[in-house]
Amino acid sequence: MRELGKGNNAMSTIDKMSKIVQRVHDLTQSGNLCWEETEKEGVYQAAFPDNTVRIREIYTLNEYEEHTGIDYELSIYNEEGKLLEQVKDTDIASVYREAFATMKKTYESARRLALGVDTALDNLIGHLEQWPQKIEDT
Repeated sequence: MRELGKGNNAMSTIDKMSKIVQRVHDLTQSGNLCWEETEKEGVYQAAFPDNTVRIREIYTLNEYEEHTGIDYELSIYNEEGKLLEQVKDTDIASVYREAFATMKKTYESARRLALGVDTALDNLIGHLEQWPQKIEDT
């Protein structure tokens, strides 16, 4: 991530991205963002008038290609679909201590909303409650 914002802008890119991460999280948790699936598995997006925000989970690997952890990445695209900026939780952790937890919760909520998880679970519960229950003596 570039370190911009020196000089004319009072906020650095890291500060701006931290603020965006927090606001996207708040809007997601309050149910005020509409998340949808993208063409890429495990990537979810929310559209705004001039930009689109995407969030994804990244599996980190060591030099032996072994899974060592998970990071979260938030990306911002313009209306033409060009990547403007992206940030991982590790990029902003120095100025935003809760970056990992916030981005993880945002990702999980975005995924649930985009896939309609709660609706599917509610439907399944309804079907299970109506399902004939037979107890067989063995």
